Amino acid sequence: MKENNLNKLIEKYHDGNISLEEEAELNNLLKNSDNEEEKEDWLSFARQNKIETPVDFSTKMWETFEKKQHFKSNKTRFRVLSAVATIALLIAIGFALPKTNELSYSEKENLLLEAQAMFKETSENEATILFEDETIIVYTNN
Repeated sequence: MKENNLNKLIEKYHDGNISLEEEAELNNLLKNSDNEEEKEDWLSFARQNKIETPVDFSTKMWETFEKKQHFKSNKTRFRVLSAVATIALLIAIGFALPKTNELSYSEKENLLLEAQAMFKETSENEATILFEDETIIVYTNN
């Protein structure tokens, strides 16, 4: 049974499907194994195929994380600045367009004089202003 379990663990190790607990169990089984030749073969295989992590691995990983974070912040900054520029452009266009509906005071006065000229019976001397607003002027006869 021990040999069968050992062979299953070795097969899982070669396939790359072994967990850390199973790998520790495999090492213990091989250390306690009676078969020296199998034990030596396994240990030499494990030594040859063991991959060492680089000395500055964590530094390199941290740098890649920072680059990605920096890229994301630049992307966000670009989006925000684009939105602000769009809003500023729309406001500038709104102020730059001429306002066609508003009349100046002199234009209003000219329109009033023109309207008064249409009515012959009302003259300027007889009419007095009761109420004056931007949109309406109310006159009365004396």
